[in-house]
Amino acid sequence: MPLDLGQTMLQLDRVSRGLVADSGQREARLTAFVDAASKVDAATPNPRRRHRRFVAEVVDRLMTLDQGSGEDVLLSVAEQWGPCDASVLSQRSNLPVSEVLERIEALESQGDVVVLGELGTDSDAVVYSTQGWSAMTGKLFQALRAYHDQYPLRRGAPSQEIRSRLGLSQPIFLRAQARLTNQEYLVEEGTHLRLPDHQVAMTPEMEEKVSAYIKALEQDPYSPPSDRPLDSELLGVLAEEGKVVRVNDSVVFAASAYQEMTDRITEHLKSNGSITVAEARTMFDTSRKYILPLLEYLDQQHVTRRVGDERVLR
Repeated sequence: MPLDLGQTMLQLDRVSRGLVADSGQREARLTAFVDAASKVDAATPNPRRRHRRFVAEVVDRLMTLDQGSGEDVLLSVAEQWGPCDASVLSQRSNLPVSEVLERIEALESQGDVVVLGELGTDSDAVVYSTQGWSAMTGKLFQALRAYHDQYPLRRGAPSQEIRSRLGLSQPIFLRAQARLTNQEYLVEEGTHLRLPDHQVAMTPEMEEKVSAYIKALEQDPYSPPSDRPLDSELLGVLAEEGKVVRVNDSVVFAASAYQEMTDRITEHLKSNGSITVAEARTMFDTSRKYILPLLEYLDQQHVTRRVGDERVLR
């Protein structure tokens, strides 16, 4: 019965290990593998492209493992299974870890690999082939550019969203992010990432809308209008710039009003120990619609905490 592709791939792994580990049987193992792969090729309805190319690529790789230097073997392993840590490189190349570290250092100095962290010292340090690193960073830059194009008013993309798109583990992503940030290919802003050339820029029409919105908030600072909502992207820009504070989905205060209300509530708590919703309503001559979301937001910001029907300072 001809082998299927899954069986052949399993045999590839076994053969690749055998080529390094047992020089006396290399030729026989290679012949056996090519024969198995050829059977898959022959059993495929339209074999003219996919599996013939597959067999050729496999043979090239196995010849590298068979005849190449230690650096050649490690580079081939990094290209096939990267990013790899020292343990994987050692297992796949059948070289001792000490030799792996020495040869990877040589490859790095030649520009053939990229090492993230201190290999052999840091448990999460890994090695990319230069080709693999270029492919990964290309996808990262492309993902960021697409995000900037889709959301031009946002300062950047959530770093975890980009990590998810790349399919990287958290430790590897953080090391890659640190390297690219240090090289000024990325800009890190808190939990967001952006390309260096990305800047938030509003059109004159947007500026006009924003100006009118803030003016309306300031005209009735303790009971700001909620019937004139601003586009969510523009509102996000104002919040990031510290011009407004959004305490819930429908209540937004001008930053100056929010600060004043927070200061007055804090002073009241220092003097009286607690405050109720009714007392806060009276203090600002406004309705529960605005005061309750404000007090709940102050709880979330760890300014106050709720005790029964009252708030006290944290």
